[in-house]
Amino acid sequence: RKCKGVSNDYEREMLSYGVLKWYIESCKLIKYMFPKAHATAYVIMALRIGWFKVYKPLYYYSAFFSRRAKAFDIEAMAGGKDRIQIAIRDLQNKVQMKTSTNKDQDVLNCLQLVLEASARGVKFKQIDINNSAAYDFIVNKEDNSLLIPFSALDSLGGATAESIVEERNKKPFTSKKDVLNRTKINSTQLDKLDELGAFGDLADDEDNSFGLF
Repeated sequence: RKCKGVSNDYEREMLSYGVLKWYIESCKLIKYMFPKAHATAYVIMALRIGWFKVYKPLYYYSAFFSRRAKAFDIEAMAGGKDRIQIAIRDLQNKVQMKTSTNKDQDVLNCLQLVLEASARGVKFKQIDINNSAAYDFIVNKEDNSLLIPFSALDSLGGATAESIVEERNKKPFTSKKDVLNRTKINSTQLDKLDELGAFGDLADDEDNSFGLF
């Protein structure tokens, strides 16, 4: 198991019991094998994950997208099944044409699971400046949805996502300009969040935060 091969004594013992020569030669080539306890632990973990996917899908998908997914298309994710399927077809065409990047493949893998989740009734809600987490997809059992985190936005890094949550916890944001001034977000990211509707009815600046009132 630990790259020690097969000793001469073991080989003679194996041959005496009729073990075929090719099997013994294969044993000599093995560099490493999981110990039984390690393999058993992996199987138990797989069973637990499978149980959650079948019986607690909302929590399963939340955990997967929060920890395992590498890249996202949040506009497609929050756009419903039709939008997701269109995005998947576009990426699959890129793969077939051999023009896809590693990131394209990561997004495709993500969207395929998003489509699966959507088929099971899970909805994805767009980033919300007042409620989204930095990294985690927040579970809402009432409407069977997952709230997309700040870090899922392309080019918005972890430090920026954390700064938004940290400042929001100190006191609510009063305007989009307030978000820009108090966090590490840049104007390009701010504009993208605005385009996605992440700010809701938050005013551009404190000077017009009261709108028509």
